[in-house]
Amino acid sequence: MIKKARIFLNRILFTSFLLLFSLSGNAFSRHKGTINGSVADKATGEALPGVNILIAGTVLGTTTDMNGKFSIRRLPPGSYTLKVSMIGYEMAERKNVVVLPDKTTTLHFDLVESVIETQEILVTANKRRQSIQDTP
Repeated sequence: MIKKARIFLNRILFTSFLLLFSLSGNAFSRHKGTINGSVADKATGEALPGVNILIAGTVLGTTTDMNGKFSIRRLPPGSYTLKVSMIGYEMAERKNVVVLPDKTTTLHFDLVESVIETQEILVTANKRRQSIQDTP
């Protein structure tokens, strides 16, 4: 009888712990905001996949999907600076992006194509004759 009571008590404690843990997770995720957006080529209007979106001064960020869309969720309310970059395009920056509790801020970026200039690289090759000797 005592063994059954312990098992019953353990189940109640375990269930209470799980319930408390799941409720506290919801409490911590409440009152956070989201930044959604899209990125396109300014000249063509085509969506740009694989663009990096970073929140300056943090380790938070994401990349655009195949349709040029992105989402950064669970951000504490505040004002942020977003930096948007992709190889072959000029970096874009948007300051004072306001995130409100339980709200979604929507942005759109048009990136301007840029030319990447490097120094000239000269590659030369010389033809050499090699002799093959028979080995015993």
